[in-house]
Order: sequence, then structure tokens, then C-alpha cells
Amino acid sequence: MRWATALWDQRGRLEQYTGENIENVEQYRSFATALAQAEMEYSKSLRAVHKRFAAFGQQDNTSAMQTWRSILKGVETVAAAHEQTSITLAGDIQEHLKQAAKSKAQERAQIMQELAKLDANLQQEMATMNKITAKYEKVKKDSDAAFAAFDKAEKADNVTKAKVEKAKATWVQKAKATDAIKVELDQEQRRIRDIRVLHYKNHCPSVIDQLEACDQNLWEAIVKAYHKIAMCFNYVRKSNEEAAQGIAEKAKAFSKSNDSALFATLVLGGRQPTPMPSDTDPEEETAQQPMVSPTSPQPDQEPEAEEEEPAASTQQCRILYDFAGSNDGELGASANEVLNLLTDDGSGWILVAKPDTLQQGYVPSTYIEKI
Repeated sequence: MRWATALWDQRGRLEQYTGENIENVEQYRSFATALAQAEMEYSKSLRAVHKRFAAFGQQDNTSAMQTWRSILKGVETVAAAHEQTSITLAGDIQEHLKQAAKSKAQERAQIMQELAKLDANLQQEMATMNKITAKYEKVKKDSDAAFAAFDKAEKADNVTKAKVEKAKATWVQKAKATDAIKVELDQEQRRIRDIRVLHYKNHCPSVIDQLEACDQNLWEAIVKAYHKIAMCFNYVRKSNEEAAQGIAEKAKAFSKSNDSALFATLVLGGRQPTPMPSDTDPEEETAQQPMVSPTSPQPDQEPEAEEEEPAASTQQCRILYDFAGSNDGELGASANEVLNLLTDDGSGWILVAKPDTLQQGYVPSTYIEKI
């Protein structure tokens, strides 16, 4: 149902409704801001928990502790997803709503000006007709008064024939003037009727159609922002699923017998567990642990000297996203910045250093790519 046909006589309501819709965009922007703050706070809370427990169990390579490390990795994955959601809400979605409201407010203002111009033109035409109407009414009144004077003189016994003829001539003259003005008024009324038909049947409906389209496009932009929010939620959902799947896979690979055997091997060898990549298969990790042999050095024996290997070149990484590093022990870095990678223990936090200042600190593993 078109506004132009159903609401052509509700111009005031249309003006109020469309204006309020544009003003209400600010409410949607406020919501996006509040949601972005909540997402960022939640991300920081998750990272605080991760940082608190990141060092726990890193030297234990049992399948159970690998599952534990996958939980820590999952926490970091989810934290990164909520942080990215916050960035999108505060950036892209905010800007999208801002530009939509601005452009549609300007478009609506132009449409309302066009409607006002049409109304002003109609009022001007009506003013011309009103002047002719007022002129006709005055001439008609004079004509009626002249006729009354003539009729009175004609009926009077003491009025001369010359005066009667003079009164008649005056009346006839004013009657002719009245008839002439009446013809002009009839023509003007027909012209105004045609103008009103064009105004209400063609000109105004065309502009009201533009107003309706403007409002529809505004809502289309608002719903597009809703869809962007849905995509953010979907991204968080997928990140949670990814984290859950990683934990489930590690938990499924749990082997109590292998864990017990690994513990016994380490105890008998007098060694401490060494950190291993958290994404290595538990069976492979168990196979990689050195077994105790009869020729292994005893506590009172000196181990045979091993040839020193040449020092490896410094591993570097590139920062993918801006990282504030606002907490103790973290290192702030900008997107595309190249850093020295010092330690990656699989906890989800990478120890890095700036090549120029050698300043060290931790950054999330999801924020870097090795080069």
C-alpha cells in the first residue's frame, strides 16, 4: 500500500514518523557502543584468566595436560573473537549507521523542501483566486445596492422619471461589471481546480513516493547493521565451536596408560617433563620422549661432551592486528610490525622482542604469523 494513495492527507504524521526514524538511529548506535564495550570487557576478562593460568602445566606433556592446554588455547581463541566483535561494533557498524542517518537526513530534508515548495505554489495560486473572489463579491454587492436603489426609485411616487432612468443606468452598468467579474472568477475556479488535481494527484504523490523510498532505504541500512551484528555473533559462535572441538579432540586422545608410562619413564630417568607443542598428537609425543638405557649417564658420571651446534638464526614474526598490551608483561605492537620471536610454549601467548630496542613482552599467538 503506497503512502501516496493511503496517507496523502496525513502529511504531518508522515513528517513526524520519518523524522523520528532518523533520530532513532542514534539509539541503535548507542546500543552498538554499549555492546562493543561489553564485548571488549569480556575479552579482557578471558585474557586475564588465561594469563593467570597460562604457565600452569606447561612442563607436563601427558595427554591430560595437553587437553588442559587446549582449554587455555580455546580461551584465547574465544577472547580474540570477542575482541574482534568489539572492534567491528565500534568501528564498521557504528560508521555504517552514522553514514546512513546522515545521508537519509539530507535526502529527507530535500524531499520536505520539495513538498513545501509545492504547497507554497498552490497557496500562491489560491491567493490569486481569493483576490478575484473578493473583487467579485464587492462588485456584486455594489450591483445589488444599485438594483435596490433603482427598484425603490421606480416604485416611489415623488421621484422624477429622469432620476429613475439614472438609477436604472447605474444598476445596469454595475450588473454588467458583475457579470464580467463572474466570468473571470469561473475561469479562475476551473484553473485552480485543475491545479489542485495536479497537486494532489500527481505532484504530491510523486514526492511522497520519494519520502517513502527514503524511509525504506533507511530501514534497509538499519537492518543491514543488524545483519552485521548477527555475523559478529556467528563469528563468536564459530570461535566457541572451534575451541570446543579442539578441546574435545584432545580429550578424546586421552590415554591413562600412556600418561602413567610417561610419568614412570620421566621419574626413572630423573628428568623433568619438557614442553611440547600443544597440537602434537599424544601418541607421537610419547614416542618422542627419550627412554632410559643402561648406558645413560649416572649421577656420579660425567656425560660425554657433545659437539656444539651453530646458533640458529633469530625467528621473527609479523603482527596481524594492533595489540595495546595494556597489562603487565604484555608488549604493545602495531599491525604489520616485525618482532623477534623468543618463546612459543603453546600456551597461546608468545614471548617477543622489538628488534631495535630489544624490549620484551607477551602477545597473543592469534595475533602473529611466523615469517
